[in-house]
Amino acid sequence: NIKESFLYEKNGLVQTEYEDNINNVKFITEYRLEDNILTKEANGMLQQFTKLN
Repeated sequence: NIKESFLYEKNGLVQTEYEDNINNVKFITEYRLEDNILTKEANGMLQQFTKLN
């Protein structure tokens, strides 16, 4: 059973909690949108996505 729950939103920062009961994994994910770049940080990994149009 995998779920991602909304925890917090303020000034362009969104935090969610990711929980995977099958693999016993639980961590916080942060999303930020600045200058058309979406940054996702989760469990020590950083990803950035650029809006092209």
